[in-house]
Amino acid sequence: MGHRVGVTTDRSFHPAEIARNLIACGVENYSMVVFEDLGLPSERIRSFEDLSRVAGESFSALSFVLLERLGPAELPPILGLHDDEVLHEHGLITKPEVRAVGLSLLRIEPGHVVWDLGAGSGAVAVEASRMAREGMVFAVEQNTERVERIRDNVRRAGAYVVEAVHGTMPGCLEGLPEPDRVFLGGGAGGTGVLETVLKRLGPGGRLVIHVVLLGSLERARNLLEISGWSPGVTQVQIQRSRPLGGDLRLEARNPVFVLSADKPEKTGVEVMR
Repeated sequence: MGHRVGVTTDRSFHPAEIARNLIACGVENYSMVVFEDLGLPSERIRSFEDLSRVAGESFSALSFVLLERLGPAELPPILGLHDDEVLHEHGLITKPEVRAVGLSLLRIEPGHVVWDLGAGSGAVAVEASRMAREGMVFAVEQNTERVERIRDNVRRAGAYVVEAVHGTMPGCLEGLPEPDRVFLGGGAGGTGVLETVLKRLGPGGRLVIHVVLLGSLERARNLLEISGWSPGVTQVQIQRSRPLGGDLRLEARNPVFVLSADKPEKTGVEVMR
């Protein structure tokens, strides 16, 4: 959401309903001004610093709502969030340098629907939302505690186009809208996940997979190729500086393989389960 958002209401989508939806999405630090029956004898203007107060009020169907951010988000609206800025389980976060490569290869546009599968901390989803600002990002995660961290990170970043989805893949993907872009972290996912992605992505859709194990790399690449896709592979090898003897040394991190591919307009190949 922007710093100021204007919304015209009706009988079903009234200010209280807007407030309830925002609260359900975890939206905080917004005030609301409601302009009722403008230009009529019953004209009334009310200001609310707390959205929870709006949720229990009654309003005219002829209203205009102005939402205004009360302060900046806790996390900066940037790409390249550091590990210590994002709430995460130890070791379960895509490193900023690798995240940057994956996001650049996704080539996300403003109106895209993005799936972040096996989202972990939600760092990829939060940064993807900066680009898919007019679309939606679905951060799918099976672990309950990680889902709560994702929601906390979304709130702290003000990245409200991100929706955390708690469920087991591929079954929980069934109700999600068709994606334009899919990011798959932690290898190729569980049984049937990659196959589901290949089917659900529309022609011209783009897939990026991060893998560490050579076996996972080969399985994902082979499935893409027999399905008529033409994947590219990028290896990302990072070294970070560490102090040593009054100077700096470089400490190597485990290399990550990044598969990327566009779905062909027509493959003529049925993905096998």
